Amino acid sequence: MLRKLFIDSNNEAAFHRDGYIVLDLLTEEDVTKLKTAFGIVEKQHSFDIAASVVLPDLEMRRFVNKSITPIFEQRVRPLLNNYKIILGSFVAKCGGSEQSKFPLHQDPTFVEEEHHVGLSIWCPLIDVDRSNGCLGLLPGSHRLNNLYRSPCMLPYTEIEGILESEYMKYIPMKKGEVLLMNTRTIHGSPPNLSSTIRPVAAGVAIPEHLPVLCCYSSMDENAKETTVYQVPDDFYLRHTMTTFPQEGRLYKTVSNHIESLSIEKIETQFSI
Repeated sequence: MLRKLFIDSNNEAAFHRDGYIVLDLLTEEDVTKLKTAFGIVEKQHSFDIAASVVLPDLEMRRFVNKSITPIFEQRVRPLLNNYKIILGSFVAKCGGSEQSKFPLHQDPTFVEEEHHVGLSIWCPLIDVDRSNGCLGLLPGSHRLNNLYRSPCMLPYTEIEGILESEYMKYIPMKKGEVLLMNTRTIHGSPPNLSSTIRPVAAGVAIPEHLPVLCCYSSMDENAKETTVYQVPDDFYLRHTMTTFPQEGRLYKTVSNHIESLSIEKIETQFSI
């Protein structure tokens, strides 16, 4: 049985039904502070799509984390049942770029998920819709039991097109609203075709009593195993995604397993 995540029972029910919820949490002052912080590092995010957590400048990544996590600690953490924020990152899409589309994926595993939930936090700093890269999700896809995920794109390439065109739910959001998502939930975002950059403050939270995990699997499509490491809470402020972890201790080695996904399963088992 999963440990309770939200203090409010209505939030808990909606989250476990759909795999995400959207709440209006940040103040105008919060958004202004985050925009100011993003302005300081905007040049380092001047790609079609860029996330602080994957950029090589470690000093910048620490600055971004220190700018974002106190606000999430104040606005998001009080809603949760003993969770800790382990990462803050900006995710930006430059304007007018067809290449700024982010393909469908599940987030990596950050915590043991057999009885617990890893939480992805996504907060736009401007109003967003499908024209400038809002988030799209597949409701109910958090029920997929792919428990030990290294960073990778969606393994269901044969149905990805129909997922995007018929089953994804795209979520328009106002600046300062916060989308809280099970890290297992399939999601992605369309390109930013507007004339301005689209900045988002993002983060990750896990139960405060549990260690952070890092899953590593070879990029070889025939790789048969994933190694799982317990790592320090601040590990992702310096780790290079998709590479072998340089610190921490081996927790377990598991056989690579991808649960099958079909349109029939989506229509009968997911909350579309």
